[in-house]
Amino acid sequence: MSPYTLHLLGGFEVVGDRGSIQLPPSTRRLVAALALERARLSRSRLAERLWPAASADHAAGTLRTALWRLRRCADGLVEVDASGLLLSTSTAVDLWHLVDSLTPTGDQHLEVELRAELLPGWDDDWVPVERERVRQVQLHLLEQRADAHRLAGEHDRAVLTALAAVSSDPLRESAHRTLILAYLGEGNRVDAWKSYGRYRDVLATELGLPPSPALTGLIRAACDGEVPAAPDVGRSSPPRLVIRAPERCPTCQRSASPLVPPSVVQPSLIPSSLAPSPVVASDSSSTLSRAPSRRRQ
Repeated sequence: MSPYTLHLLGGFEVVGDRGSIQLPPSTRRLVAALALERARLSRSRLAERLWPAASADHAAGTLRTALWRLRRCADGLVEVDASGLLLSTSTAVDLWHLVDSLTPTGDQHLEVELRAELLPGWDDDWVPVERERVRQVQLHLLEQRADAHRLAGEHDRAVLTALAAVSSDPLRESAHRTLILAYLGEGNRVDAWKSYGRYRDVLATELGLPPSPALTGLIRAACDGEVPAAPDVGRSSPPRLVIRAPERCPTCQRSASPLVPPSVVQPSLIPSSLAPSPVVASDSSSTLSRAPSRRRQ
């Protein structure tokens, strides 16, 4: 018997040696639950998860029927013994492929899996939590991959991958920080400013909050000619800033990064809608503060 392939991302599908296999709805739910668990489940626990509103006896009977139908359509896809049920370990599952790629030796070719939704259209009670778990895996992978491209000097790929993370979750600050770093890595400070401004506006509109001081400090430092040090791939803490010896603009005498013309980094030439928060001096340090917008949709 040839191994099966199971797709959960972007839609449910079981593929055998003769192509796609059509399973009844109750059987599809059984297979999906075992794939998400990725471990052996007792009959009672699986029946309770799939049919929580039914009595124990009715749920057990429904499970027996689903297993009987599964054997007729895809015999061997689920291993059954006295201890419980397990999705066959020889089955190739796209979700497992995605999760395994989080390891250092993970596959680097996951363009579809990184963007596909888990079991779209399914409304079972146990699906939303699993869907969110997969979404978080996808977002972390996109951010890690964007950083890896940037460190390798592949700036076009870094920007596109970071944009995919921002598109997936427009309110996620780590995704916007990754995109800003990608823009700064290729010397496009104006694009970095625009990205920061869009994030600041959507955050104020949706939540009435400003960006974190770390992100605001990053964009202000870029304006002042400081070059952000590349963070370790996948780390979640704000990047450390390393100051490069600045050059002087012959007309305004402001420090400017050698990567861009001085006019690009002069705050006076940056649109007010993208301007950073004002600096408020204190006895020991300077902090950035800005009253958050209270506009709400």
